[in-house]
Amino acid sequence: ARSRVKQALDTSSMLPLDLAPLSSYCDWQKYNAAVCQKKLVELLIRDEGIALICACCHPILPDLCARLVCERPPGLRASHQHVGICRALSKLLIASPNLLGFVLMYFKDTPPPFDCLEDVNLESVLATCLRFLRCAEDVFVNLWQWNKLLPLMTHRDPLISWYALTVCSIVYGLSDARVHGLRSKLLLAESPKIRVQVLYEQEQEERELRRTFSATKLSTDAGSGISTVSIRTEDLHPLTAYVGGLLLCRRNVAPDTASQHHNLVCVESTSRALARIVEAVNKHQPVLLEGAVGVGKTSLVEHLAAATGHAESLVSVQLSDQTDSKMLLGSYCCTDMPGQFVWRPGVLTQAVKEGSWIILEDIDTAPMSVISLLLPLLESRVLTLSGHSQSL
Repeated sequence: ARSRVKQALDTSSMLPLDLAPLSSYCDWQKYNAAVCQKKLVELLIRDEGIALICACCHPILPDLCARLVCERPPGLRASHQHVGICRALSKLLIASPNLLGFVLMYFKDTPPPFDCLEDVNLESVLATCLRFLRCAEDVFVNLWQWNKLLPLMTHRDPLISWYALTVCSIVYGLSDARVHGLRSKLLLAESPKIRVQVLYEQEQEERELRRTFSATKLSTDAGSGISTVSIRTEDLHPLTAYVGGLLLCRRNVAPDTASQHHNLVCVESTSRALARIVEAVNKHQPVLLEGAVGVGKTSLVEHLAAATGHAESLVSVQLSDQTDSKMLLGSYCCTDMPGQFVWRPGVLTQAVKEGSWIILEDIDTAPMSVISLLLPLLESRVLTLSGHSQSL
């Protein structure tokens, strides 16, 4: 029993990666794990073998994305490197939507991919923008000023013109009739053919990227292949968290704060439960935990929140048959001035606005009025504020 508990407390593991499919790009056996990680990031920037990297390195894909964002390798011109990083991030975001936090972290202090359109591949830049919009339209539409792409709609290259028109139609919410009229005005005679070709290529690429990145438990068995590189979990990037046999993205917190989450003894049953929760978090899916009182359902979520840097913003709400939907959504409240009212968001609305994790305790006891407002949020990730004419 003591050895089993000691093994559960030992968080150090080796993650073997079979890089044989990538042997044409590098002789991996010449380098240690740290150098291999840097060279994989360089391949991502140069757009060489991204699908193969997702297939061979899916256990450490969050680590590579964190290094791509925080440790930009030298050797490329600033504009070309920026375009390469944006292109790689857009493809990695297709493979794993959970990497959106790293993408937004990168663009916090860097311009959009179309900031400089001189001496760059316009088709690659526009394709990157389209991928970002297809992954998280509501996020990227409001993140940048897109008017710089408007002149490209009259570009002499029909493919560039089609890309610019497609991107602008998404950003500005143009109707199909309006888009069709613009295509006719811009004399894009081959527009239907271009559209079919581009959409087919994108669909094939997205299918390949999503297929290669699977949220399965990492294998920690020692690899024996000639191109196997083993990476220790303690050598992973500080912005990643190794929990339940999977890597998760961690918020930008101080390392000493994030390292205080190892207070849960991960015996076999606990590890299985954690792995299932982590799989759902990786897929951006809600989690329903069911069990008797005191078995540790809340402790599992708190442990995962601490590991990923969400502990300080974690919100817990105790539901009952007396819970009012106004407590979750919010309501108009009177102020000190007579006749003046102000909107005060509820705990659920505030959590959705800030992107915080929320625990709804005893959800089975909540009245149907509360369940009905939670269903759209759980199914489509949209919270509708009735009477406030706003959706989050």
